[in-house]
Amino acid sequence: MAARLLSFPLLLLFLAGLTACPVSSGNRGSDDDDLVSANDDDSGSDDDDDGDDDDATTPPPPESECQDGLDNDSDGLTDCEDPDCAAVVECTWPTALQHSGSFDYEASLLAELGGYDDCVTQFTAPLVQELVEAMECPTCDRTFTGPMSYPSDNCPAGDEPRPTSVSYGLVFFNALQWEVFVQDAQQVWSSVGFAGQAGEDYTLTRTDEVDVDGTDAGDLTTTLTFSPSGD
Repeated sequence: MAARLLSFPLLLLFLAGLTACPVSSGNRGSDDDDLVSANDDDSGSDDDDDGDDDDATTPPPPESECQDGLDNDSDGLTDCEDPDCAAVVECTWPTALQHSGSFDYEASLLAELGGYDDCVTQFTAPLVQELVEAMECPTCDRTFTGPMSYPSDNCPAGDEPRPTSVSYGLVFFNALQWEVFVQDAQQVWSSVGFAGQAGEDYTLTRTDEVDVDGTDAGDLTTTLTFSPSGD
């Protein structure tokens, strides 16, 4: 009987030792839903059922709103600056263009009798994206502007001097066609046609009749070429 009485206190000490031991892989603490780890807070209840630390920083999803002007994934890069937006079509549109063109006038017989001859005016302009909202074409994807130069010009200037700058609005209709817009004297934008891709260039060519006071004065062929030159 004495041996039994002596073993009971020892049993109590043994049970007390079990409750003081760290929770093993087969036992969970009452305040935690999985193993206690260094990532738990003082209450030991940070981890979820999968053992992931609820306090760990979860990376935000990749940038997906690529035209809202915000850094949605907080990586310091906004919209098209973020590599996450590299495949978004708006981020593949050029922001700078090399531009060249010509006005090729073919005089009619009546115009020749009046002293007018065939002539060609050639021009070039490095174009950059227009950032002034008041000048932007409201229906265009982007507008571009740049200073004009005239490497060749044998057409009479008349009373109006040659323009020193030019602005275009572009709609990137698809991978093979861009719609081109220009402004009239009242600053109203209108489409002048589609520029089709040929190699790296996009070229628009159109021929219009020249009418002077109801008289056929010939034809004017306009050629506009745009080449993406990078950002």
